[in-house]
Amino acid sequence: SGEAEQLLGAGQRALAAEELNRARGRFRDAQQVARALDDTDVQLRGLMGELEVALIRGEIETAAELAPTLDALARRQAAYMLARVDAAQGHSRLAIQRVETLIRRSDALGEVARLLSCREQLRLGPSDCAESLHASDATVGARIQRLRATAAVRAGDLPIATQWLESALALYRQQGVRAGVAATLDELGAVFQAAGNQPGACDAWIRALGASLAIRSAASARRITASLSTHCVENQRTRATLLQLRGALPDTGAVRWHQAASQLQRFEAERYQSP
Repeated sequence: SGEAEQLLGAGQRALAAEELNRARGRFRDAQQVARALDDTDVQLRGLMGELEVALIRGEIETAAELAPTLDALARRQAAYMLARVDAAQGHSRLAIQRVETLIRRSDALGEVARLLSCREQLRLGPSDCAESLHASDATVGARIQRLRATAAVRAGDLPIATQWLESALALYRQQGVRAGVAATLDELGAVFQAAGNQPGACDAWIRALGASLAIRSAASARRITASLSTHCVENQRTRATLLQLRGALPDTGAVRWHQAASQLQRFEAERYQSP
């Protein structure tokens, strides 16, 4: 919550000024607010601040008393991160299992755990898990809408999937979340392609690639370039331009990213030229 974050900030400022009693008080206040909200993240950060004060003051017994609670909170966070690793490796069932206890929580950790669990359920097959999800802010709402789009694709309802993705895209743009814009445009391109709307798919992928280059996401850019190569190459010039663009991606240096952006502009122009 905003109040808890302000208390954490006050604690950190007091700690930096070596006002240890004040710092401890603010960290404890932040934890109290966080417990009322069942917010694991803020609880963990507040407890770490309190523990830091105890160690600075040489209060070893106090630090030892705080350690088990810190361990329990950290384990929750670790379980979620390990589930993300499982999901990235394609182990959807294991990822779902890891967050099984977390999805019942009402804090921010529980919220992202439910999103992860639903995404992996949809990877395994049709599911209505996204229908029961609700958002605490616009960015989370956009992620939920993308999950609902995935569920619609699974159900063969491409128009509904398009509506959810366009709504998510608008939310990401309002919030200035460029990574979300890039991912949603990529997904929108795939839906358009599945619906037989190749011009719409190519346009979405070109915009997705531009957004990926802007945030310097090489993995996303490579994936989208592959989609463009498969479905949107008009002639040999455009194919060669895409190859040059892809060749600029492995290096994260500014010059190479600039080259990739230039190649994207060239590709877009060449698509409409005669062979």
